[in-house]
Amino acid sequence: MHTEYFLTDELDQYSIRENVRIFGIPEDYTVEDDGKKQLLKLAGKLDITLQEKDIQRVHRLGKKKKSKGAKPRGIIAHFVSYAKKQEFIEKRKKLKGTKIAVCEDLTSTRYTLYTYNLLNHPNIQDAYVWNGAIKVTYKNTWYNIKNADDLFQPNIDIN
Repeated sequence: MHTEYFLTDELDQYSIRENVRIFGIPEDYTVEDDGKKQLLKLAGKLDITLQEKDIQRVHRLGKKKKSKGAKPRGIIAHFVSYAKKQEFIEKRKKLKGTKIAVCEDLTSTRYTLYTYNLLNHPNIQDAYVWNGAIKVTYKNTWYNIKNADDLFQPNIDIN
């Protein structure tokens, strides 16, 4: 693989490090609100002290679906500080059992690697994302995976 490509991915990942993706929040807000009030309400449920000034921007993913009963589109929330984003990520456990999910924002390269290559791979015991890096367990040892080349470290044989 080309080192320049993965260096670009590393910079892209760094540029979105204050972002979270949220799924399951209904689309019942006005354009003027743009979802910040719903994000603040969710933060309250998670016992996070969050003010409107802590949120740089919030927007929906994709095009609005016209059919009734369609799943609400996901949200990307960009926080002003990395600390606020981390607090959101750490307290997302409180959402277990609800229809709302919060996850880190990943570049398309890392998202594809994580969802298609690692989560369902028979030789990978566990996989999760932390600070934009993918962590996998292979033969009871944790490895950091930042790009596809990392899957071919001397100790990892996922073929």
